[in-house]
Amino acid sequence: MHFKESVTIALSSPTGVSGVLNRLERGGLVERRPNPTDRRGSSVQLTPAGVTAANATVRAWTTAQSDALRTVPEDACRSAADALRNVLLALGDTEPTATAPIRRGRPEPDR
Repeated sequence: MHFKESVTIALSSPTGVSGVLNRLERGGLVERRPNPTDRRGSSVQLTPAGVTAANATVRAWTTAQSDALRTVPEDACRSAADALRNVLLALGDTEPTATAPIRRGRPEPDR
């Protein structure tokens, strides 16, 4: 999925999200199940193929970020990450329980 598409999905209406879920379901990446506590709704769960696709997407995104930031000094990356975290906190986000280390190089493949 391209970044523009993900932004469109994130800012979409319930009908738009439903359309995306329909396509993911037809592609075998998610399945819908009745919500046991609310008969009006359903829950959506990744299928094994969906988990594989999600993992591949995360690896590809991590690799692209790593490649793009390879020449940026680590202290500059840390300062940028800190500044972005402060913006998110100011917008109402919550502080994460742990800060992930900045990793250089390509991500590890799944085993």
